[in-house]
Amino acid sequence: MTIHSLYSASSLDRLALCPPSARMAKDIPENQSKDAERGTRIHSLGEMLLAGEDINIVGVDPEEVDLAKSYAEYVWDVAGEDGTVYIEESFRDSLAIYHPNLGGTADAVIINGDDIHVIDLKTGRTPVKAEGNKQMLTYALGALTKHGFNFKTVSLHIYQPGNVSKQVYTPSDINLWSETLLEIVKKADDLFEKPNPTVKGCFYCKAKTVCPAMREKAVEAAKQDFSANNLEQLLDDAKLAITWAEAIQEQAKQSILDGIDSGHWYLKNGRKMVSYKDKVGAEAYFAGNEQAFEIKSPSALKKIGIEVPQQYLDEKTSAPSLVRKD
Repeated sequence: MTIHSLYSASSLDRLALCPPSARMAKDIPENQSKDAERGTRIHSLGEMLLAGEDINIVGVDPEEVDLAKSYAEYVWDVAGEDGTVYIEESFRDSLAIYHPNLGGTADAVIINGDDIHVIDLKTGRTPVKAEGNKQMLTYALGALTKHGFNFKTVSLHIYQPGNVSKQVYTPSDINLWSETLLEIVKKADDLFEKPNPTVKGCFYCKAKTVCPAMREKAVEAAKQDFSANNLEQLLDDAKLAITWAEAIQEQAKQSILDGIDSGHWYLKNGRKMVSYKDKVGAEAYFAGNEQAFEIKSPSALKKIGIEVPQQYLDEKTSAPSLVRKD
């Protein structure tokens, strides 16, 4: 099980924008989104592949398997014949030398002669750059502290569907980063640092529902008049208010599920959605049935009395929604 440090490398972008954020979110449970769960599965598959394990697991999404395979191939290409690959390498101990609350785990580290490579797998849709990436620079610091600073180059790689980003540094560059890193965590340690709500900083922060600064800013944003002269700021504030409101709603859903009285509000069950899992197979099954061929939707076929065999269908239920009683 991965143990997350209070000032984990992955949280440094947020920590730099809002130093108290880690402290405020410390005791709030993690609530993984579907995208985060997908990312965890792909990372696990990639780790298994790099370790030489079989990933022919029943029920695994083929798209997730393909992504994991392409990531593993990239790692092996970087390693070449002579590289040594370290899978899921933890820097908790090496980064703790700089600050006891620092830590992080790189997806892959490769040592090849005078060169060291740090690789991070990203599964999101927003392209991420390796250049100036605080998370990757911190991984590099951990790797050099662990393996020594006697390398000529330190290469940071982001591997992501449709985006591969690489930036080369020297050990001296990484040493300079350690000074900036210590400035960030020093502010995070300062109990007098106030929260600083921003769209980027707050988006993944677990403390959204308990942050008074975010609540105040969201309320102030709602009071603003539309002004074309300050449209960018207005949109930034509106996005922040939306982020806060969505976090409140998600927390409210969990509270209702936990049995907390919500007054006139209740959870309405999600809608059942049926789509084709194997559309080609379904079309072959109904070959010659013109009525079924013309009406592609499974629900539309059901309305006219035509049942689609279960093996061709994929059934899902949408998330429950908040509804207020009249």
